[in-house]
Amino acid sequence: MCFLYSGLCLTYASVCEMLKCSSFLVWTALFSALFSRQTIFLFQWVALFFSSAGIVVVVAASTRDDSFSTKDPSIVLFGNLLILFAQVLAALQICAEERIVRATNGIPPLKLLGVEGVWSLFMLACLLVPMQFIEVREQPIENVPDAFGQLRNSVGLSISLILYIFGVVVYMFLGIISNEESSDATSFLVIESLRTVIVWCVSASMGWERFRPLQLLGFVLMVFGSAVYNMVI
Repeated sequence: MCFLYSGLCLTYASVCEMLKCSSFLVWTALFSALFSRQTIFLFQWVALFFSSAGIVVVVAASTRDDSFSTKDPSIVLFGNLLILFAQVLAALQICAEERIVRATNGIPPLKLLGVEGVWSLFMLACLLVPMQFIEVREQPIENVPDAFGQLRNSVGLSISLILYIFGVVVYMFLGIISNEESSDATSFLVIESLRTVIVWCVSASMGWERFRPLQLLGFVLMVFGSAVYNMVI
């Protein structure tokens, strides 16, 4: 999550969504074949090629220094790389979840999600201590008292945080359910295309980024690759 949201701050919201969805498909498929010995058929390799081509096109479109640019291309490229690396870790997590669910003959998804949450809370709590004392430009990397102060003083921020936590719980629960019910850990990714379109439209309408025809081509390649891989078309 740290790498993902750091990358989001450096690149465009729509690019983040596209790279997150498509690269997750590619990495999960490769790791499933490598660690879970799942068979990837020829048409799925072709689909992964289209998805990878879409990733390259989207990265190239977002880092071009042209009239559509609203950010420094070099910073955008670094953000894109952070997102791609974050999805490597996310894909490894999904594959690990899949193996745990199968090895335990069907551990309840909510129990698995709860164990993940407890361990994540423990690890992040440990990381917050040194980050409170490490300063960058005379400011700590993480300021816990200030964060709680912002939540206390802003009702909108508090509501947004609660909704975000609820959304993440639902998303992770559905992801685990998908892994439990399906032999393929990437089957639920087709639905994320709709979220990408919504984020792109909202971001463009709010003026946070500009529409890029080349980025649309990359997105089409990504969606096509995902649809072919999951045998939607």
